[in-house]
Amino acid sequence: MYDRVLQSQAYRAVIVNQIETALAKGIDIAQEKVINLSTVYEKLQSISKSDDVLKNFIPASETSNTATPEEGKQKKVMTRIEYNNLAPRDRLAFAKAGGTLEGE
Repeated sequence: MYDRVLQSQAYRAVIVNQIETALAKGIDIAQEKVINLSTVYEKLQSISKSDDVLKNFIPASETSNTATPEEGKQKKVMTRIEYNNLAPRDRLAFAKAGGTLEGE
């Protein structure tokens, strides 16, 4: 009878250790998620406090802002495909310069 009590206590200790190990792993995973989410939250907060919010979301273009001689001579007529391939800033410049689309 006493042997059964000792076996039960040992089995209980094994189960308690397994539960504690599982909880520790779960807590570690939860803490990692909290750290990751906190980092994302802090980044979003810093973005919302920035003077130029769009600068944080729009990648810097690889082109320079200096004008080349060809840029001054913009086409007045182009196809829809050529127009769609333009950057939004170039589309605006085309429209402001009085450009028209072929076939429309």
